[in-house]
Amino acid sequence: MKDYMRLWADELIAHRPREFKSKVSIVGERDQLSGRGGQLARVRLRVEPAGLFEIVDSVSSDEELRGLNLQQFGYPDWFIFGLLDVLMVLPSGPLNQMRVILEAVDYAPIKSYPAVFRLAGQDAGSKIAEAASHPSWAHLVAIMTTGLSCPVCNWELRRPAWYSGAPSGVVCASCGIHFGYDDCAAGDLMQRLEAWRSWRRKWIEAGMTWHSTERQAPNGWDPAIRLKQLESKPWW
Repeated sequence: MKDYMRLWADELIAHRPREFKSKVSIVGERDQLSGRGGQLARVRLRVEPAGLFEIVDSVSSDEELRGLNLQQFGYPDWFIFGLLDVLMVLPSGPLNQMRVILEAVDYAPIKSYPAVFRLAGQDAGSKIAEAASHPSWAHLVAIMTTGLSCPVCNWELRRPAWYSGAPSGVVCASCGIHFGYDDCAAGDLMQRLEAWRSWRRKWIEAGMTWHSTERQAPNGWDPAIRLKQLESKPWW
């Protein structure tokens, strides 16, 4: 009887590996309300070219100094398994020549466990694959898949505006943009970037008023200061 598991693994390894040719910072995450406790695993990482698949974990040593053992939650091993779940089976061949630098991790004892970190790794793998498919857009992929700040006005969002090529559906309480509706742009990253800029211009021209009618602007809210912080960003 044929050993299909071994044949599958041999065939996978036989593919010529590809090198990741950009430098990008992303967040791989799984943040979902489900069951009793929900699911939470979020890892911030940097990816850069390398001759082999290399992991640099700058998180675990810091956590161990604080008496925490992240292995019990599935970090970093299951997160890396999730990365490879995606990167090793891409239609264009394995994408595994890269250095992955793990910079920060967000977890919760009840919500974080190995399977959740694996899903977060798969999310990161999808974002790396997207950046590799569009090398000139790598910085845009990072922008559109990381952080909780609105790319239009810099207000704090509940979830990233876009992740894994999918919109969060969040409406920014400050400027009012509806991610996935007002910036869909038929999946074109450059058009989405321009949609953000266009929305920002119109919002500024309208006086930068607070959008939400259900949530009041916090004390000390100053849209001009928040916009000033965006001026150095490539999506300004």
